[in-house]
Amino acid sequence: SKEYKKISINEVVEVAVNITNNFINKSTNKFSVNYSKGFPLVWGSANRLEQVLINLINNACQSLTNKDQKILINIYEELNKVIIEVIDECEGISEKDLKHIFDPFYTTKREKGGTGLGLSISYNIVKNHNGEFKIESEKGKGTKAKIYLPIYLSSDGEKL
Repeated sequence: SKEYKKISINEVVEVAVNITNNFINKSTNKFSVNYSKGFPLVWGSANRLEQVLINLINNACQSLTNKDQKILINIYEELNKVIIEVIDECEGISEKDLKHIFDPFYTTKREKGGTGLGLSISYNIVKNHNGEFKIESEKGKGTKAKIYLPIYLSSDGEKL
């Protein structure tokens, strides 16, 4: 796709955090981001990946029941992949719901106006970046969304 280029994942997350900043501040007093020291680059669309992060941050904010529950974002590198984790301390997602989490129109937030499209669209965006998207959750233990994206390598395999 012609909008794809080398982009910094730290910057993608930073933009998403700035856009959702008001909602974050309304939802929690305990928000933090650990940016990657390696400043990893991926090949992709900054706008689309920002959309994914905005969706994950909004989901995390919506799921918290009080401002002492925390939201944490980690960005780190492992085996030529950059991993973005969005972790929240909400009540978690049941195993039954987790099975359907990426299905279009599936939502546990119908009464809050959720359409169920956010994660399904996000999943497709991540797939279009040759990435993987996993959500780990346990009832009562919070939720961890993990996105794995291939780090952009120059033609001789060096990290740029």
